[in-house]
Amino acid sequence: MKKAVFAMFVLSLSYAVFRFASIHDCHDPYIIKAQLDISRINEMIALEREGRIFSSNDSRWINGLSRNTQILFDGNDTNHPLLEKGIVSGKHYGEWETTDTHPPYINYLFHTTDNTIVFRYNTTNGTFDCLAYNSGETKKVCFTLLKAAE
Repeated sequence: MKKAVFAMFVLSLSYAVFRFASIHDCHDPYIIKAQLDISRINEMIALEREGRIFSSNDSRWINGLSRNTQILFDGNDTNHPLLEKGIVSGKHYGEWETTDTHPPYINYLFHTTDNTIVFRYNTTNGTFDCLAYNSGETKKVCFTLLKAAE
């Protein structure tokens, strides 16, 4: 039994190493953090909608991801939270910012060393995506961010 558990552990660990090794910028901690941020944001968008459906039979998606331009992804108000602490906005490498000046906050940028990746939250279908809003090198980075966030 112990050998089977150990074998499963080694296989899952090798899969994780293989998965991250296949990522273009896997050595970059900011890219890895952004991938985790995107996963959490998408998960919380879905959970927030689920909560609406169960509590009030309201199937709409949350109408914005942030309350202001300083702390991002904390939900659009206290009744509809997303990330518990949110993410501090910034314009430097590895940081997120919103390009919106007032609610609803749906347009975001993620800064890398050479690129700025455009993200947009779609309030109709609940997606937080970057593929449709980038091209060339920024689209490649976007794909890398989304691929690992699946």
